[in-house]
Amino acid sequence: MAFWQSGLISLVHKDCKVALILLIVMIVIMVVFIFSYIFLMFSAGRREMHLCATLIKQMEATQQAERKSMTKSLAFATASHDVHAALAGITGLIEYLTMKFPRVLN
Repeated sequence: MAFWQSGLISLVHKDCKVALILLIVMIVIMVVFIFSYIFLMFSAGRREMHLCATLIKQMEATQQAERKSMTKSLAFATASHDVHAALAGITGLIEYLTMKFPRVLN
């Protein structure tokens, strides 16, 4: 297709306004998308930081519960050992007395 020079110039001037409007619309859409992307990234970052903080708190609570459980287990083990030692002493004393005085205890 060949245009005369005057026809080409009038076509360019006529479409220039439409092209300028389309360019402005495209720039506005790009700016909206960029700000939307930035907003979404900040929201995701904030959410991730909140989740990490929650995870750290849960881990600390779990560690504290494990420490309490271990402390209770150690206390029960110590108490069990003390009771076992006392009962062993009483049993030993009873056996000693039955060997020393067999007629008196029967």
